Parts: sequence; structure tokens; C-alpha cells
Amino acid sequence: MGWRWRFDRNRWVEAEISPWLRLGFAIACSGLLLRLVRAATWSERAIAVTLVLFLFDAARMAMVDVEQWQQVKRLLPQADLGGFIRPVTVAISSELVGFLLGWRWLGVGIAIVLGGQLAFNLTATLQLDPAATIPVRPWSRRDRLPVLIADALASTLAILWIAGEQWLGWSVSLLGMVAIYLAIKYAPAMARARS
Repeated sequence: MGWRWRFDRNRWVEAEISPWLRLGFAIACSGLLLRLVRAATWSERAIAVTLVLFLFDAARMAMVDVEQWQQVKRLLPQADLGGFIRPVTVAISSELVGFLLGWRWLGVGIAIVLGGQLAFNLTATLQLDPAATIPVRPWSRRDRLPVLIADALASTLAILWIAGEQWLGWSVSLLGMVAIYLAIKYAPAMARARS
């Protein structure tokens, strides 16, 4: 009789993984900021800033997604939430790897980060909201079409930057796209906070 590893969902649901995620993203952020300071060209600086901005959003979303999954799993212990947690796990893992590799290879880092985002938006089939009367809702690709288009456009710009000898126009376009995305995403929350 050999040793057999068993995944205990209840332990995972109650686990406090936020500090570990914060640590991983903090380490990645430190490396990217160092890379930003040491960048040889303006094009590299623009991609490093893009990755740093993207990292802040990815870190926040990782915390929110894991917390929502844990809350819904406590509310509905028998619910199959694999259509949410598997894509979230892949996205968080690939983002951390991409941000960490971005220290050394900006192009590889941004490609992996955007690949993780695209994979999440293609494979997630559930949307969670623990505060709603129906905390688990199906999430179709049709609902995510604008996000998928944005992911494809960002991936195209990253590929053009990698393949095009790191032309400044591609990196600034990608930086602008990420800045607009973040402004649209967080402007309503900032406006509510002010009032």
C-alpha cells in the first residue's frame, strides 16, 4: 500500500492563500520595477510599465476571485465550481510566471500573461457573486465577446512588438490599451468612492 495524495476541498476552501498570492505578486512587482529602471530603450520601458500596471490589476483580481470562490463554496458546498476555479488557477499561475519571467525577458513575460488572460476568458464557464441571490451563474463566450476581442488585440500588439524588433509604436499602443482598460474598469469605483 503506497502513499496517495488526496485533495481536500474543505481545507482548500478554508486556506488563507491571500498572503502567498500577495507575496508572489510583490516579488514579481519588485523585479519588474527593477527591470523598468534598467531598461535600455523607451520601448522596453513602455512594456515594463504595461506589465506593472497589468500586475496591479491581476493581483487584485486574483484576491477577489479566490475570495469569491471560497465564499460561494462555503454557501454551496456541493456545487461544482470547476468551471470557475480551474481557469482562475491557470490564469493566476500563468500571470505569476509571466510577471516573473518579465524581469529577464519582457516579450516572453507579456506573452505568457496575455496568454493566461486569454485562456481564462476562453475557458471560464461560471461567474460567481456571493452577495447575489443566485451566486453561481453560467457565463457564455457571447457575454465575454468584448473582453475576448480586447485580449486578441492586446496579444496581437504583443506579438508585433516581439516580432517587430521591439518597435516603440507597438509598446506604446499596448501601454495605452492597458491604461484605457484600467481607466474604464476602475473609474466608476473611484467616482463612487469620492461621493
